[in-house]
Amino acid sequence: MNCPAAPTVLRFTLDTSCVIHAVSEQRYAADVEELADLCGQGRGELWLTTAFDEDQERAGGKRRAVNLRWISERPVMGRLPQPLRADYSTLDGRSILIDDRTHDACRAIEEILLPPGLRVGGLDASNSQLMDRWRKRIRDVQHLAAHFYHGHDVFVTSDDGMLKKRDELRRRTGILINNPAEAVLHIRKSMREARATK
Repeated sequence: MNCPAAPTVLRFTLDTSCVIHAVSEQRYAADVEELADLCGQGRGELWLTTAFDEDQERAGGKRRAVNLRWISERPVMGRLPQPLRADYSTLDGRSILIDDRTHDACRAIEEILLPPGLRVGGLDASNSQLMDRWRKRIRDVQHLAAHFYHGHDVFVTSDDGMLKKRDELRRRTGILINNPAEAVLHIRKSMREARATK
């Protein structure tokens, strides 16, 4: 007798922007909360990347405490290590060596998200303002590259810059990007399909 296959649980990687919007009760806050609730019911898995921790280091004490408290009260499975970058990473366990496929995806993500002056090879390391801008922007690349490397299903962001470029990111890397409202719909659609196959 064949038993029906268990429904696939979608793995969502949550961008820092979603946490900020939820905590500040900004646009998408209700959707982020609903996504967390659905994942808490076992309808999906909610993950962060270790680039989230770097975002928090620059958030200021009060903001960091509020963000971390929000995370601690949600069903977050853990942090996905990000790619090790000789020009960026610290050796503190947040970064891992990646394969060639992920390295190529990193390059594509950089080309899509970063202006030419902020890409590897075009940086002037002696320009501290430029390097500060680069460090801030490269975290978006790190979030997406960690998501790619670990093979998660949907990257969830409320960042307009990423959302505007999601079609090209999907075409060149295969990464599916949803805003929080779309991620909720993605789970609901998966639930309907699972019910229909019973």
